[in-house]
Amino acid sequence: MNSDAKYKLVFRLVVPGRLPLLNALLSMSHWQRVKFKKQEQAKFLSACKAAANDSPIQTGLSPSIFSICYDTAVKSLTTQQAISALRLAKRKSVAKKPRKLSSRFTKRKTSK
Repeated sequence: MNSDAKYKLVFRLVVPGRLPLLNALLSMSHWQRVKFKKQEQAKFLSACKAAANDSPIQTGLSPSIFSICYDTAVKSLTTQQAISALRLAKRKSVAKKPRKLSSRFTKRKTSK
């Protein structure tokens, strides 16, 4: 069986812009990569939304593959943001709690 016959292109989504080379990505700091990733996600969501609205195939009540892709990406980003917010709240609450002294510092030695 021919390997090309197994896979068929279902849809093509073109996101405008150029991706940097791997060396350029690796040379970025952590926060530069986070900013770049968010920008690329925004471009992808915008392209998905535009493709869902401009689809020549009217699907009626069932959503198109682009709208499903858009909804999935939005839910994924929302989940990631919620997890980040929970982690931040947990870190803040742990930082506010006073540390307990270990028992060897709190016990008084009694003399006989």
